[in-house]
Amino acid sequence: YNIPLQDTYCYLVCGAGRTGKSNFMKICIQTALEKKAHVCVIDRPDGNFSIYSKEKKVSYVSDEEGMFHYFSELLPVFKERNMLKNQLIGEEREEDIFEFMSKERPYFIFISDMSWFVPYIYNAEQNMKGFLENVIEKGSLHNIYFFGEMELGKQSLAAGYRIYELFVKYGTGI
Repeated sequence: YNIPLQDTYCYLVCGAGRTGKSNFMKICIQTALEKKAHVCVIDRPDGNFSIYSKEKKVSYVSDEEGMFHYFSELLPVFKERNMLKNQLIGEEREEDIFEFMSKERPYFIFISDMSWFVPYIYNAEQNMKGFLENVIEKGSLHNIYFFGEMELGKQSLAAGYRIYELFVKYGTGI
């Protein structure tokens, strides 16, 4: 099995407790590491994915300062790739976007708990929500991918927030 990255950039892993969501995410993280991608793990305070905190090839963040720093570094990458995408669209070469972006090193951002993360971003002192809303809304074909985990029954904790609505509107995941 594989996840078609040309058609996917937001992927929600949702299910009941103890059904393999975290194990699936860990397999995806390992696969991204094997592809020599930039990998970021955004972990909830209880450290569900703390195993990656010591992994040198992973940007592991679990607090507001770390998230803000990571997203600040991602902003110029997204802007550069968005300019290239818009240039190709302007040249009526939409079919070439994925091929061009595939030449860039991919970014995979794994969020250990969407029901914690989304409200956290909106209540943070540092403003990250505008950037995330923009990336998730317009991020298709930038070679930047988001994988978020959520336990069934906790959707209401994130529902109504623009980031979550954009994420799930995309309609991919398991």
